[in-house]
Amino acid sequence: MGEKTSEKYYHPKIENSVDFFFRPSRSSLSEYVFNKEKLRAVGFKNFPLAWFSDILAYLEVSNFGNIYTINEAIVYVRISELSITGSKNLSRPKTKSVFEFYYYLLSKKSHFFSSEQKLIMHQRLENSYLNNKRNGKALFKISLFYLSKGFLVKYINFIKSILYKLI
Repeated sequence: MGEKTSEKYYHPKIENSVDFFFRPSRSSLSEYVFNKEKLRAVGFKNFPLAWFSDILAYLEVSNFGNIYTINEAIVYVRISELSITGSKNLSRPKTKSVFEFYYYLLSKKSHFFSSEQKLIMHQRLENSYLNNKRNGKALFKISLFYLSKGFLVKYINFIKSILYKLI
């Protein structure tokens, strides 16, 4: 048996999936039960390593609405060097997936989020780029996104943060 790494989390029986996403917690795909037809209709996004695909699935399958929690059920998840979560050699594809996840939410699903939540997601998007500056495609996508949405001040501050990290 491995070491226990987390206490049991208790969630409200019915909770908005967006609120769940922004609340401190942890999750794994093994903890979700989906309606088969809705999951087939929505599917899983093809992010690198499928990282964040499960989180996006519970948001989209619920249509960013309510989810139901069964607090009595317990799931044991093993994390090791052989798992994606435990691997120290996969930081670059994980970071790319984090970028793709937040870019997707901000560019396609932003209307489901409050202004404060969008600010948090913008920061996470920018941090994912700053943690993997070798991804020129990501810089182009952020630039095009910010400029096409009229976020000029946000874009200038983002470019300043890149320059600050370089100096």
